[in-house]
Formats: sequence, C-alpha cells, structure tokens
Amino acid sequence: MSNNRIDHDRIFKELLQTFFIEFFRAIFP
Repeated sequence: MSNNRIDHDRIFKELLQTFFIEFFRAIFP
C-alpha cells in the first residue's frame, strides 16, 4: 500500500512537471 502510494505520488509529480513545461511553452514562445 505504501509502495503504491509513493509510485502514485511520483507519477503525479511527473505529470505536474510536464503540464507546467507545456504551459510555459504556450505562454512564452
């Protein structure tokens, strides 16, 4: 359970990081 939660948190952080990268690329060409 704990291991699964850590993996989910890591995936969430990677997804959030990708979102911010695409977001800033769209605003600052």
